[in-house]
Amino acid sequence: MPKALNNRPFGPFVQTAYLVSDLKAAAQRWAEDFGAGPFFTLEGIKPEMLGGGDNAASLDHSSAYGQLGDEMIELVVPANGRTSIFVWPLEALHHRAVFATDYEDALAWFEAKGMAHRASASVNGMPFAFVDATHQLGHFVEVYPQSDALEGFYAMVRGAADGWDGGDPVRPITL
Repeated sequence: MPKALNNRPFGPFVQTAYLVSDLKAAAQRWAEDFGAGPFFTLEGIKPEMLGGGDNAASLDHSSAYGQLGDEMIELVVPANGRTSIFVWPLEALHHRAVFATDYEDALAWFEAKGMAHRASASVNGMPFAFVDATHQLGHFVEVYPQSDALEGFYAMVRGAADGWDGGDPVRPITL
Protein backbone atom coordinates (compact mmCIF):
# COMPACT_ATOMS: atom_id res chain seq x y z
CA MET A 1 0.00 0.00 0.00
CA PRO A 2 1.23 3.53 -0.69
CA LYS A 3 3.43 5.07 1.96
CA ALA A 4 3.22 8.61 3.33
CA LEU A 5 4.67 11.26 1.03
CA ASN A 6 7.23 13.86 2.14
CA ASN A 7 6.42 13.30 5.82
CA ARG A 8 2.68 13.76 5.20
CA PRO A 9 0.60 11.20 7.08
CA PHE A 10 -1.03 9.89 3.88
CA GLY A 11 -0.03 8.44 0.53
CA PRO A 12 -0.92 9.37 -3.06
CA PHE A 13 -4.44 9.61 -4.41
CA VAL A 14 -5.79 6.08 -4.90
CA GLN A 15 -9.33 6.84 -6.09
CA THR A 16 -11.24 9.45 -8.07
CA ALA A 17 -15.00 9.71 -7.49
CA TYR A 18 -17.72 11.27 -9.61
CA LEU A 19 -21.32 12.06 -8.72
CA VAL A 20 -23.66 10.53 -11.29
CA SER A 21 -27.41 10.33 -11.76
CA ASP A 22 -27.65 6.68 -12.88
CA LEU A 23 -25.16 4.22 -11.42
CA LYS A 24 -25.49 1.39 -13.93
CA ALA A 25 -25.64 3.67 -16.98
CA ALA A 26 -22.58 5.60 -15.80
CA ALA A 27 -20.63 2.39 -15.14
CA GLN A 28 -21.57 1.09 -18.58
CA ARG A 29 -20.47 4.40 -20.15
CA TRP A 30 -17.13 4.39 -18.29
CA ALA A 31 -16.53 0.79 -19.39
CA GLU A 32 -17.40 1.49 -23.05
CA ASP A 33 -15.80 4.92 -23.41
CA PHE A 34 -12.67 4.54 -21.26
CA GLY A 35 -12.19 0.80 -20.71
CA ALA A 36 -12.66 1.22 -16.96
CA GLY A 37 -13.99 -1.69 -15.00
CA PRO A 38 -15.48 -4.01 -14.37
CA PHE A 39 -17.58 -2.01 -11.91
CA PHE A 40 -18.83 -3.53 -8.68
CA THR A 41 -22.04 -1.87 -7.46
CA LEU A 42 -23.19 -1.46 -3.88
CA GLU A 43 -26.73 -0.16 -3.46
CA GLY A 44 -28.14 1.63 -0.41
CA ILE A 45 -24.93 2.37 1.52
CA LYS A 46 -25.91 4.01 4.83
CA PRO A 47 -22.79 4.97 6.76
CA GLU A 48 -22.95 5.53 10.48
CA MET A 49 -22.23 9.22 10.97
CA LEU A 50 -19.38 9.86 13.41
CA GLY A 51 -19.24 13.64 13.38
CA GLY A 52 -16.93 16.12 11.76
CA GLY A 53 -17.56 19.70 10.79
CA ASP A 54 -21.00 19.08 9.29
CA ASN A 55 -22.73 16.75 11.73
CA ALA A 56 -26.02 17.06 9.83
CA ALA A 57 -24.51 15.72 6.61
CA SER A 58 -25.89 12.47 5.26
CA LEU A 59 -23.58 10.23 3.32
CA ASP A 60 -26.29 7.76 2.25
CA HIS A 61 -25.55 6.71 -1.32
CA SER A 62 -25.00 3.91 -3.82
CA SER A 63 -21.62 3.41 -5.51
CA ALA A 64 -19.89 1.53 -8.29
CA TYR A 65 -16.17 0.77 -8.05
CA GLY A 66 -14.00 -0.01 -11.06
CA GLN A 67 -10.37 0.25 -12.09
CA LEU A 68 -8.85 2.59 -14.68
CA GLY A 69 -5.11 2.08 -14.94
CA ASP A 70 -3.54 2.44 -11.51
CA GLU A 71 -6.50 4.23 -9.91
CA MET A 72 -9.91 3.17 -8.70
CA ILE A 73 -12.90 5.03 -10.13
CA GLU A 74 -15.91 5.41 -7.85
CA LEU A 75 -19.27 6.46 -9.26
CA VAL A 76 -21.63 7.82 -6.58
CA VAL A 77 -25.39 8.34 -6.63
CA PRO A 78 -26.48 10.32 -3.54
CA ALA A 79 -29.65 9.15 -1.81
CA ASN A 80 -32.65 11.17 -3.00
CA GLY A 81 -33.99 13.98 -0.91
CA ARG A 82 -31.13 14.04 1.60
CA THR A 83 -28.95 16.92 2.73
CA SER A 84 -25.41 15.83 2.11
CA ILE A 85 -21.97 16.88 1.03
CA PHE A 86 -22.78 14.72 -2.00
CA VAL A 87 -25.11 17.48 -3.24
CA TRP A 88 -23.04 18.87 -6.09
CA PRO A 89 -23.63 19.06 -9.79
CA LEU A 90 -24.15 15.51 -11.02
CA GLU A 91 -21.83 14.05 -13.64
CA ALA A 92 -18.94 15.90 -12.00
CA LEU A 93 -15.79 15.17 -10.02
CA HIS A 94 -16.59 15.06 -6.31
CA HIS A 95 -13.56 13.71 -4.44
CA ARG A 96 -10.25 11.89 -4.55
CA ALA A 97 -9.23 9.45 -1.83
CA VAL A 98 -6.05 8.80 0.13
CA PHE A 99 -4.98 6.12 2.61
CA ALA A 100 -3.65 7.64 5.82
CA THR A 101 -0.71 6.10 7.63
CA ASP A 102 -1.99 8.00 10.68
CA TYR A 103 -5.69 8.88 10.32
CA GLU A 104 -5.91 11.57 13.02
CA ASP A 105 -2.63 13.17 11.90
CA ALA A 106 -3.88 13.24 8.31
CA LEU A 107 -7.08 15.03 9.31
CA ALA A 108 -5.04 17.52 11.35
CA TRP A 109 -2.67 18.05 8.38
CA PHE A 110 -5.58 18.92 6.07
CA GLU A 111 -7.11 21.23 8.71
CA ALA A 112 -3.75 23.01 9.13
CA LYS A 113 -3.69 23.58 5.36
CA GLY A 114 -7.15 25.21 5.45
CA MET A 115 -9.13 22.16 4.32
CA ALA A 116 -11.97 21.79 6.81
CA HIS A 117 -13.06 18.41 8.10
CA ARG A 118 -16.66 18.25 6.87
CA ALA A 119 -17.89 14.79 7.89
CA SER A 120 -16.77 11.47 9.33
CA ALA A 121 -18.58 8.18 9.05
CA SER A 122 -18.07 4.44 9.20
CA VAL A 123 -19.19 1.53 7.03
CA ASN A 124 -18.85 -1.95 8.57
CA GLY A 125 -16.50 -0.50 11.18
CA MET A 126 -14.25 1.19 8.60
CA PRO A 127 -14.00 4.93 9.38
CA PHE A 128 -13.50 7.56 6.72
CA ALA A 129 -13.70 11.34 6.54
CA PHE A 130 -14.25 14.05 3.97
CA VAL A 131 -12.20 17.23 4.02
CA ASP A 132 -13.18 20.22 1.93
CA ALA A 133 -10.36 20.93 -0.52
CA THR A 134 -12.60 22.73 -3.01
CA HIS A 135 -10.63 26.00 -2.72
CA GLN A 136 -7.26 24.27 -3.07
CA LEU A 137 -8.05 21.40 -5.47
CA GLY A 138 -11.59 21.91 -6.73
CA HIS A 139 -12.94 18.84 -4.92
CA PHE A 140 -13.23 17.05 -1.57
CA VAL A 141 -10.61 14.60 -0.30
CA GLU A 142 -11.75 11.35 1.30
CA VAL A 143 -9.36 10.09 3.99
CA TYR A 144 -9.22 6.42 4.99
CA PRO A 145 -7.00 4.85 7.63
CA GLN A 146 -4.90 2.09 6.08
CA SER A 147 -6.41 -1.31 6.84
CA ASP A 148 -6.18 -4.87 5.58
CA ALA A 149 -9.92 -4.91 4.78
CA LEU A 150 -9.81 -1.77 2.64
CA GLU A 151 -6.59 -2.80 0.93
CA GLY A 152 -8.24 -6.15 0.19
CA PHE A 153 -11.25 -4.44 -1.42
CA TYR A 154 -8.98 -2.29 -3.60
CA ALA A 155 -6.97 -5.39 -4.56
CA MET A 156 -10.18 -7.25 -5.52
CA VAL A 157 -11.28 -4.41 -7.83
CA ARG A 158 -7.78 -4.07 -9.32
CA GLY A 159 -7.50 -7.85 -9.77
CA ALA A 160 -10.82 -8.04 -11.61
CA ALA A 161 -9.48 -5.51 -14.12
CA ASP A 162 -6.37 -7.59 -14.87
CA GLY A 163 -7.05 -9.31 -18.18
CA TRP A 164 -10.69 -8.16 -18.20
CA ASP A 165 -12.19 -8.56 -21.68
CA GLY A 166 -14.90 -5.88 -21.29
CA GLY A 167 -17.70 -8.38 -20.69
CA ASP A 168 -20.12 -8.10 -17.78
CA PRO A 169 -19.07 -4.52 -16.93
CA VAL A 170 -21.56 -3.95 -14.07
CA ARG A 171 -21.59 -6.49 -11.23
CA PRO A 172 -23.63 -6.13 -8.01
CA ILE A 173 -21.87 -7.10 -4.78
CA THR A 174 -22.61 -6.94 -1.06
CA LEU A 175 -20.31 -6.19 1.84
